[in-house]
Amino acid sequence: MNNVPSIAQKLETALDQKIEKLEQAIESTKQNKIMDISSMEAEIGALCQNIMTLPSEDTKPLEFKMAEMISRLEDLANEIVAYQQRLTAQKEDL
Repeated sequence: MNNVPSIAQKLETALDQKIEKLEQAIESTKQNKIMDISSMEAEIGALCQNIMTLPSEDTKPLEFKMAEMISRLEDLANEIVAYQQRLTAQKEDL
């Protein structure tokens, strides 16, 4: 039996890691601390490109993780907007 992870399994692990990093960035932003996520766009782009190269039967199990990652990206975008609004309100109070 082969215990070497398949490419799809490796990509699923990478998706899990990106979701975790996004969740950390969301929580950090809620606390008015900004994480450096400057490489995230390129990393997610490369991850998506790699997933697109898989046969469709291998991508089906990754759909839920992809949807979860997209949801976290939207959550982060919303939290960044809220952060900007907090900063603006603080400046107005000065």
